[in-house]
Amino acid sequence: ARVVGVLSGQAANPTVGTHIMDWRNAYQSANAYAIAPYFGYSHGSSPKAEAALGLTIDQFMNLLETQDLPASIGWMQANAAETARRGIQLIAYEGGQHLAADYAHENIAALNAVFDAANLHPRMQTIYMKYLQAWRNAGGRYFAHFLSVGTWSKHGRWGALRDLYQAPSTA
Repeated sequence: ARVVGVLSGQAANPTVGTHIMDWRNAYQSANAYAIAPYFGYSHGSSPKAEAALGLTIDQFMNLLETQDLPASIGWMQANAAETARRGIQLIAYEGGQHLAADYAHENIAALNAVFDAANLHPRMQTIYMKYLQAWRNAGGRYFAHFLSVGTWSKHGRWGALRDLYQAPSTA
C-alpha cells in the first residue's frame, strides 16, 4: 500500500508519454506519470546561445517569459491531458529553470554571465510563480525543484539558494 508506481518520460514530447503509458496498458498498473518540465534549456546551445549574447538582460527575460515559459506550460498541459485520460496523476520528478550551456558553450564567460544575471533578476520570481501556477492549473501534483541549495557554475544554476545561509529574499 505504500508503493507508488511511477512511469516517466519527456515533458517536451507528450507523444512518447502516450506510448510509455499505453505499452501493454502500463498506466493501469501505475499511479502517476512523471516529467521534468524545465524552461530555458535551449539558450545553452546553438543558435540561441550566440543570440543570447547580443541581448540585454531585459530582452533575455522577455524571451524566457514569452517563449520558453509558454512552451513549458504547453508541455505541462499536453501531458496532463494524457494522464487525465488514463486516470493517473501527473508529477514532476524535477524541474525549474534550465539555464546551463552545453559542452560547446559552457566556457563562454559572457553566456554564463547572462545566465547568472537572469537568475538574479527580480523577474525570475515572476516567471517561477507563473510556471508553478501553470503546473497547478494543469492538474500537476507533486513537483520537485531540481535542487534546493547548490553553488552556481558553468554546469548550471540549479539551487534555489546558492548556499545554505543565503537569505531567501535574495534567492
